[in-house]
Amino acid sequence: MITLLKKALTEKLFGKRGQVTVFILLGILIVVIAGGIYYTVSRQNQTLEPKETEVPSQAQTVNLYIKQCVNTVLESGVNIIGRQGGYIEIPQDPVGVGEFKNYLPLSINNKVVYWYYKADNNVDFIQKPSIESMEQEVTNYIDNNLMNCLGGFNEYQGFNVRKGKISVLVDIQKSKVVTRVDFPVRIEKGDFSFDFDTFYGEYNAPLGELFEIAEKVYDKEQGDYFLEKKTLDMMSVYDEIPYVGEVDSCVAPVWVKYTVIKDFKRIIRDNTLFYKIKGTDYVLSRDKNSYYEIDAGVGNAKDVHGGFLFSETWPFTLEVFPEENGLLKGHSVTENLGEARGLAEAFVCMSTYEFIYNVQYPVLIILNKNDYTFQFSNMVVIDKNTPRVNKDEFFTVDKEYDQRFCQKQIDFNVDVVDEKFNVIDKADVKYKCITHSCKLGQSDNGLWKGQVPLCINGEFVGEKEGYHFGRAQISTNEPGSALLVLEKLKKIKVDVIAIRAGSGEVREGEKVFIDLEEKNKKFSRFIIYPEQNEIELIPGVYTAKIFMTSPVTGGLTVPEKTINNCATVPRGAFGALFGINEEKCEDVTIPSTTVDQMMTGTKDFTFLVTENDLKKNKLIFYAPYYGVVKDVTDIGKLMEQEGKNPTFE
Repeated sequence: MITLLKKALTEKLFGKRGQVTVFILLGILIVVIAGGIYYTVSRQNQTLEPKETEVPSQAQTVNLYIKQCVNTVLESGVNIIGRQGGYIEIPQDPVGVGEFKNYLPLSINNKVVYWYYKADNNVDFIQKPSIESMEQEVTNYIDNNLMNCLGGFNEYQGFNVRKGKISVLVDIQKSKVVTRVDFPVRIEKGDFSFDFDTFYGEYNAPLGELFEIAEKVYDKEQGDYFLEKKTLDMMSVYDEIPYVGEVDSCVAPVWVKYTVIKDFKRIIRDNTLFYKIKGTDYVLSRDKNSYYEIDAGVGNAKDVHGGFLFSETWPFTLEVFPEENGLLKGHSVTENLGEARGLAEAFVCMSTYEFIYNVQYPVLIILNKNDYTFQFSNMVVIDKNTPRVNKDEFFTVDKEYDQRFCQKQIDFNVDVVDEKFNVIDKADVKYKCITHSCKLGQSDNGLWKGQVPLCINGEFVGEKEGYHFGRAQISTNEPGSALLVLEKLKKIKVDVIAIRAGSGEVREGEKVFIDLEEKNKKFSRFIIYPEQNEIELIPGVYTAKIFMTSPVTGGLTVPEKTINNCATVPRGAFGALFGINEEKCEDVTIPSTTVDQMMTGTKDFTFLVTENDLKKNKLIFYAPYYGVVKDVTDIGKLMEQEGKNPTFE
């Protein structure tokens, strides 16, 4: 705007009045800035509070009916915002291909948005919401869903009802969310009539407070890379991950990459459970047990429970160099001595190894207070054995990012059906081409018809709530058709029996984590029992992991450990210029820590789920129980337990 004003005024006043132009422009600029400051301050000082209006007794039932709907829709929207990382409408994925999307898929109806992630095209993206954007999301949600809640409102208990246009305002406060709905409603019944114009809704959820804590944890990670640094510590400490070292053997050690990945994921899972947000609800047995504490400047938030989570079924990528046909090989110090090797090995037998890793995986950060949960996900990135490097600029995801790539050129018909070939109405249809995703529209009576972008080996994708997505790889270089088959999700109750003496019930304070994945269909589910006691599944062959945690009386102490971290760095300023390097090492001490919750059983298994199984009443999982370990060295015994596959009843 300032540029256009400057151009217009310059054309009119240029010349003898050039100096006047400068002062006019400065004046305009001051007014604009002052207006922006006024708006910001006004917005910050604006607080909605519900107001009661006097309503005649004859109109009370209608009043309560509308207010109940306002509160119901408000509560639903705020709960979705909390589950999905500050979003109700998931942002458009700017890339849409590869192992990682722009959200962490906990379930078909729960996609937790990454606040930071590195896309498959190696571009960093930031998707952190703001209070204002969340208020707008809830506003849109109420605007779109209030009339659905009111249902057949034209005639209500004998009243003739006339409605006006809805206008919504939402205010997210620390301990509650308030909405004002301007909704002109006139009700008439016989000689009685009454006009409503404003309704208030209120939901006691600490969204504002938890979002403020989430921002601080996010800012801490963006500044310090504490998740990456702790991952590097894991790589240094655990022998299952070959990093840098030496062994007293003439035969060089060899690791299988598949096994390293499996162990790496397990190690991340086990360690991530212990991370604590300093200032929240937990107790350290000793002051020095602070390695797992994250000091994000939260202050006193003892009524907030904060936790971190990683699941082995979530997306995970690992590249390691050098690698040879899936094997990671060390080197004997004598292997290049030729005929003299045998003689040399009579005096020295030593092998060394040094591997370079690129690793990406998600972490879910969960905050809970008064039974309200706010969670977001963040990607952990190790780049060549170092934490990701902050860039001067990040791409901020725009919901319209892909539109310029989605010009419609080719006619196509897309049929959308379920597994029994029943048509599916109002399914979202997309077309993905290389790194771009294009929304096409919704199916009408099982058919979407229109134009699609030109692409070779692109992919049609169909999605609808309550169904597992369907997809079909088809080139669109000429007109054609596609068939998308979406499998209907079947909801079934879940029960867990602990394999131990006694009743087998999961006791107070115990939690059972269940990961399920149908790899061929790219379908996965994750639940925490007993908080969640039902699951949505489709038929298939599932690989699964079940593990149980139990409270530890008095806590379990993990002893202090010192590791020697070495890195190759440039030798001075000329070293950086000419590639002259040197090795620098430093000792890193991981302090002793005491944990109050310990894994007491775990089992990997594979099982079949049929369509008939999902018609039954209940799915029973069996959690192996080893018991609370007495020493850290006993942890390996957890992996040796006998298990039992799930059953349906």
